[in-house]
Amino acid sequence: MIPAKLKLSKEEKELISDANVILTKNMILKKTESLLGHLSEQQIAYTKKEKSTFPEEILKLPPKISKGENYLGLPYRVLDYPRFFDNKDIFMVRTMFWWGNFFSVTIQLAGKYKTTFEKKLQERWPELQENGIYFCINEDPWQHHFENANYLPCSDITLDQLESYLGKTDFLKMAIKEDLDTWENAREILFAHFTSLSKIVAES
Repeated sequence: MIPAKLKLSKEEKELISDANVILTKNMILKKTESLLGHLSEQQIAYTKKEKSTFPEEILKLPPKISKGENYLGLPYRVLDYPRFFDNKDIFMVRTMFWWGNFFSVTIQLAGKYKTTFEKKLQERWPELQENGIYFCINEDPWQHHFENANYLPCSDITLDQLESYLGKTDFLKMAIKEDLDTWENAREILFAHFTSLSKIVAES
């Protein structure tokens, strides 16, 4: 006798009998990887054109697309470019597709890159408060959801609060999120978000 907690509901029984559910999911994820691949080509062209405005070392590594099935229980795909990591310093722009939730573009800085940028960030805060950008308030740099414990809109954070957040962590993250129903124009939208976040840092 199967324990009650292991029994399937009517809906669950229908799903395990329908191979198209998984086949469709796999097709969507392949299309997502292709979308991110084409986006990475645009990003490379952009950074080559604007090469003088970026730290030289962050452009040495090629784009990387990572796959996962379980960020908070759901599949995701991630494109990292530019990407630079060492023991202390991080400069990364991450474009993420998270099943059932959103696209996002995040810029993450640590070490010397955070030190270089945070003063400029404070100077430009009023401008950033008007641009739909989110700021990470979490002490864990590897959380990507947009719940209030992780991100707040820049418009909800005062300059004094910003200074406090910057003093609590050795990294800073800013992000823009986009609804999944923008899929048809996602590459153009995500590239625009990529360039807008990159310019903020490149101009620092």
